[in-house]
Amino acid sequence: MNAILQIITAALGSVGFAGLYHVRGRFYPSIAAGGALCWAVYLAALKQVDSVFWAGLFSSAATALFSEGAARWKKTPSSIFFVPCVISLVPGGALYYAISSAIQGKRHAALLYARDTILIAFSIAAGASLVWAYGIMRWKYRLLKKSSH
Repeated sequence: MNAILQIITAALGSVGFAGLYHVRGRFYPSIAAGGALCWAVYLAALKQVDSVFWAGLFSSAATALFSEGAARWKKTPSSIFFVPCVISLVPGGALYYAISSAIQGKRHAALLYARDTILIAFSIAAGASLVWAYGIMRWKYRLLKKSSH
């Protein structure tokens, strides 16, 4: 039940974040689905690999794939979907605890939280970059294939 509540909260949080940036309401259902997918993949991956980096990377890659598909379906840029959908992965809690621990003089805890913050942030960028790089390579391959005929 806890996982279902987290997934619903991620979906609502994604829609709320989209609303802050005045994304059109017709995109909200897709953004909610993407936010739910993002967090569901993260939870499933975290259970399997027990690593915030790999869980974040798989979740970010799945969200980037979803965003590309939704963008083609709705005929709009993929960033309209990716940014709000991936917001649940942003390591705000880890960053807060890193700074709080550093201020309290808990050096070891601060370093652990800072490491998690950096790993999660890097995994978001890496997962999305892998998907987008593959998409660009595929697009260029198709252009080369067309021009050679």
